[in-house]
Amino acid sequence: MIDKRKLVYYINLIDSKLEGYTKKINMYCAGGTALTLGEKKISSYDMDFVVSHEDFRTLSSITAEIEYKEKVRIDLMPEGEHVDYFLPPDCKDYAKKVGLFKNLNLYILSDLDILIMKALAGREKDYEDIRGIVRKIKKERLFNRFEDLMFKKYNKEKLR
Repeated sequence: MIDKRKLVYYINLIDSKLEGYTKKINMYCAGGTALTLGEKKISSYDMDFVVSHEDFRTLSSITAEIEYKEKVRIDLMPEGEHVDYFLPPDCKDYAKKVGLFKNLNLYILSDLDILIMKALAGREKDYEDIRGIVRKIKKERLFNRFEDLMFKKYNKEKLR
């Protein structure tokens, strides 16, 4: 299990290995990573980051090296693409920037988008996280986010 202290350590390690790159890399914390950094969960099984296709190419070898040396799992999801997950295509628009890093811009995806991701994954291990998130979200916010997603996806009229 990876607690907040270890997550910050690994993110700093990624940041240090990006030294010399010409542009900052944008990483969006998803799943248990976002919940742990946001102090809504004690620890995560692995690290999940949404990145652009371009940043994926830059980060792949760096994270593979860290995974091997540190015996930790790091999932990079180019534009939110992952076999087990669905992330709303506009999830980056609702993310919150966190931390100060030299070579990284680090964001945490919104609780609503993490809830959607975990609910649609349908994995038993996500149910505890879902219950924890649902307790803290006002139903109106959840309804509005689903309505917004449906409107964008199907270009239908708003429900109200």
